Amino acid sequence: MCDGIQQNKSGLYSLGGFAYQIKVFVCEVISMNENMVVEFETIDDVATKKLENEIIDENEDKFRTLKKSEREKVAIQVKRTKVSNSVAKKIILNWFLLEYSTDNISKYKLVTDAKYENDDVVLKILNSDIESLYKEVMNTTTNNSKSVFKRVKNKIYDNQDKFYEVCKSIKDKYIYEVIDNIDLKLCKTCKVLFKKCGVSNYIYISRIKEMLQHITYHIIESANKGHPYKLTYKEFMAYSEDICNRITDNHICSHYSEFKKNCKIDLENSDICKTREYRQLVACNLSSDLIKNHLIYELYYSHYRMGLLEINKTCTIDDLETEAYENFNEAKFDLMQRNEDNPYNRLIETKRKLNSYACNKQIKFGSEIYLTKEKIEQQISWKDEDDD
Repeated sequence: MCDGIQQNKSGLYSLGGFAYQIKVFVCEVISMNENMVVEFETIDDVATKKLENEIIDENEDKFRTLKKSEREKVAIQVKRTKVSNSVAKKIILNWFLLEYSTDNISKYKLVTDAKYENDDVVLKILNSDIESLYKEVMNTTTNNSKSVFKRVKNKIYDNQDKFYEVCKSIKDKYIYEVIDNIDLKLCKTCKVLFKKCGVSNYIYISRIKEMLQHITYHIIESANKGHPYKLTYKEFMAYSEDICNRITDNHICSHYSEFKKNCKIDLENSDICKTREYRQLVACNLSSDLIKNHLIYELYYSHYRMGLLEINKTCTIDDLETEAYENFNEAKFDLMQRNEDNPYNRLIETKRKLNSYACNKQIKFGSEIYLTKEKIEQQISWKDEDDD
């Protein structure tokens, strides 16, 4: 069984085609050899290559003797959509620019989803429609310097033989892959890495999800800094081991920073505004950013709680939530004795107390926000009688 890789309702972005690219990226990562690096959005959607000298650290001498012919680079286009004739032409022309350059690409791969029932339009054009593509390039009149037609036209300078030569080279290196089910492929690819035979199916799927979340986090971080994301074999294996240590049949814990980066809280969403936990936070006079942070704590705890339920650790949940509720009651009583009882102080004083059953402070905070939800037995109220 390999259900459950699709993102749940824990607040992670629904990334659509971007998420599909990431899954293809992970499949390529798992397949790479120890002296390789996989890149996201560099020369193509996904690219694999052997490590170049400038990104080798302590193993520099080991790779310096590699010949150019041994530095394999694969450029991969990922299309989770219908590949039209115009899309296929742009793919070819983008590859043309790579082939024309000094990147020494050894393979060009187009990956599509089987549900779109794409014909291999790229190969069709390379086989029988290169002449019309050439004419279209030469007849382009756009002044847009970013246009791939314009860029190719500027490269070839009306040299038809050169255009044909480069396109033939692309055709000779071209691979077309249709994936029937990307989640199933991921499950099959990851079974050794994430020790499928040694853990429950839930833990196995959770490890795959954690890897997807980790890579998504770093891709977004790289994009924010304006550069592509690159992952070496060494980095990948180290993080895979970390995942297996953190997510077991006895314990589940995700990195909060990565979970938060992949979360989206829209306070304009009416569904969020109707929730009791949101109304309780509003009663504390928190800023929008602080409300978002506390709602992410709750999502993070809910994700953690769901994992504990799956591995039958209900006692841990009960102990954690009971201590959170008792902390709240003690904080409320202390504030009443000091005549300082108000929603904001209840929240702050409860957060200051320790919870020995929480594995980190975000889990602790999240459990406290979770208990402000509707229909909770041990319900917390920053503001009493909030449900009017």
